[in-house]
Amino acid sequence: MQNGGGMPAEGDMQAMMEQMQKQRAAQEAKIKSFLTDDQKKKYDEIQEQRRQQRQQGGQGGFGGGFGGFGGGMPQ
Repeated sequence: MQNGGGMPAEGDMQAMMEQMQKQRAAQEAKIKSFLTDDQKKKYDEIQEQRRQQRQQGGQGGFGGGFGGFGGGMPQ
């Protein structure tokens, strides 16, 4: 799996990402299986907000929405 530098090879990384996406989809389906329609709607809204926060925070800094760390580092 590793190419000697401590990082997975590019093909291994792609396979890992695909596996993680499948696991996330399965997890989301399982969660939604016991939610009401109103709860599913709210869940989808929250997930969309989280996606937007990750995109905005992915430009460097802390990113991602962990309490007060969501805005990145000042420049």
